[in-house]
Amino acid sequence: MKLRSLSCLAVILSLATIPAAAQSHKTQAPSPPIEPGPYIIVDAHTGEALLQGNAGAPWYPASLTKLMTIYVVFQELKAGNLTLQTPIVFSPYAVSTIPTKLGLAAGQSVTVEQGLEALIAHSANDVAVAFAERISGSEPAFGDRMTKTAISLGMTSTTFGNADGLPNPDNKTTARDLTLLAMALVRDFPDYYGYFRTRYMTFGKRRIGPGVRFVTMYAPYADGLKTGYTCASGYNLVGSAVRDGRRLIGVALGFRRGDQRDEFLVKLFDEAFQLQPNADRPKVWELQNEAGEPTVVFPEDNCPGNRRAARRAVVSSAPKQPAAAAAR
Repeated sequence: MKLRSLSCLAVILSLATIPAAAQSHKTQAPSPPIEPGPYIIVDAHTGEALLQGNAGAPWYPASLTKLMTIYVVFQELKAGNLTLQTPIVFSPYAVSTIPTKLGLAAGQSVTVEQGLEALIAHSANDVAVAFAERISGSEPAFGDRMTKTAISLGMTSTTFGNADGLPNPDNKTTARDLTLLAMALVRDFPDYYGYFRTRYMTFGKRRIGPGVRFVTMYAPYADGLKTGYTCASGYNLVGSAVRDGRRLIGVALGFRRGDQRDEFLVKLFDEAFQLQPNADRPKVWELQNEAGEPTVVFPEDNCPGNRRAARRAVVSSAPKQPAAAAAR
């Protein structure tokens, strides 16, 4: 706590010379120094953008896609079309999905509650596809619903082609848009948001987890949400934290290591919680998204994820993406 107090004091002194508008700057993270991708910290109640850098830059969402999958599942629960005990049956197509996955056989099922826990604690791709087929009949149809839902939330540069976040040319978003989605999850589903605190789940004799490392790193303030990784997108994180009754939402994209991503967002939250409200700062929905194609962090021929996925590749005749692109 003494070290954190000294760090906060240094942040306050440095911010005294920065304009009141949303600061866009390099934040020092783990050694060696890193160059962050797009990032943003927003007050969840007011929408005020406290800190941001290139928040409108196009990006591949990787498994952050599952935040929208979960949003749609929450919609179905709220509408009464699903209950927490509704069985979600795995089709051969869902089973064919590459890891990370729960690993059930075709015809087996999980409950909606187990499925939500598996998405958050394990980022299970097969569970995401099983939800898509149960709700919309097919994954492409579910992708259409996800995109329409994104539009309704003001996510003006976000489209989805699948439910799991595996590489797909239709999967595109921005840090700005992901912030709006996280804010909507908190706002629209207070009865279900607690699932984002899931660290472990028990499934049969298996203990699955540990979920989002950021939640442990930034305890007791952090309470969710989700990580994501593919070769093209790098390591990404959407997080939420509550301190002194004030909730902030943070997004950090495009890191080359998971520990860099986590520590960077923790540092941003510490800085942002020291900032007082200021009407001159823009709201997140006032930030402009940029045109163009997403940045590629790791080319396919130079991607550490390729080597990991190759060791656990699943052979499938279904039209899914290559094992090298596994979303986590």
